[in-house]
Amino acid sequence: MKFKKQPLDERQEREMYSVYKWGFWVLFWGIFVQLMISNITGAGGPFVSLGNFAIMIAGGAVVTVGSAKRGIWCEFFRPSVKNNVIVSLIAGIIVFLIGLLIPFTRGYANELSSVDFAIAGVIAVFTATITLILLCILMRATNKRKSKLEADYED
Repeated sequence: MKFKKQPLDERQEREMYSVYKWGFWVLFWGIFVQLMISNITGAGGPFVSLGNFAIMIAGGAVVTVGSAKRGIWCEFFRPSVKNNVIVSLIAGIIVFLIGLLIPFTRGYANELSSVDFAIAGVIAVFTATITLILLCILMRATNKRKSKLEADYED
């Protein structure tokens, strides 16, 4: 997995920035509305966290779908199974570590058991597997769309 900048032509770069702009505005207005609702209603706790999570997912979906629709994968990575596996493993490791930190945040720091490790491990494997499947599906769709766009451009 190399972090060299992928050579994008000017059209792809302009479209990529357009997609990022839409994702930014979805996040901005989503957080604005969520803050207004929570201030008006006085809601707090898990409702605010759930709202933030939904806004983050919506912004990510806008960028992901917009990029795939335009045949653009990423500015730094080439679409490959190797990169998908690496990113999936990183996601699984992060989820595993978060799963181990949860008992510490709830005051069970001295009672971390093998059950906690097993639960965190199962969730991490599930996360890595789902991430890999979704990335491979998205990679295939992006490559197919990119080939179609290049064929239309050549005609």
